[in-house]
Amino acid sequence: MTKTIKIISLLWVILILLASYTAYNSAQEGKEIIEAIKTALLMIGGLGVVISIVYQAESMLINSKQISQKIEFDKIENSFELLKDWDNSSLLEARKYTRQIKKERQTISDDKLLEKIKEDLDLEHSLVMTFNFWEQVYLSINKDRVDSSILEIAFKDIYLDMHKRFEVWINKFSSESTKTTLNDLQKLWSRS
Repeated sequence: MTKTIKIISLLWVILILLASYTAYNSAQEGKEIIEAIKTALLMIGGLGVVISIVYQAESMLINSKQISQKIEFDKIENSFELLKDWDNSSLLEARKYTRQIKKERQTISDDKLLEKIKEDLDLEHSLVMTFNFWEQVYLSINKDRVDSSILEIAFKDIYLDMHKRFEVWINKFSSESTKTTLNDLQKLWSRS
């Protein structure tokens, strides 16, 4: 029995005694004991109802806390799944091409970069795959499926650098929804 139920039960017993005493004093002569007993039994029945309501409320509160903890745990797990996905072999392979451009980006014009991407299908595939991952990150943050602070710590600098490096390509060749998503992630992480 919880502390709350014990306190309510004690208060209810006091209420039973007071109600029974009042019924005893206000009953017709000769019926005092019967009225006091009737009142006490009614009050005892009420105690059962009150205790069950309090018990259900406490159970719902406990369940609510457990659900909240489960949601937070799942968000952390989803965050670490994205961290793991970043290092999966196909994305790791795709990122090789973007790292190569990183080395050259200071010396290449935007037009030259777009031409290079157009000529190199592996590079283009690499960009599509990598930025699809970033879209997944943003949508997961936006839909509150992940702990955004974990992803921000892990990915903020990487993403901002990649977005800046390939912004011309994003703006020229991405669909409007992709462009919006990628730019929104850039804005989100630029503010913090």
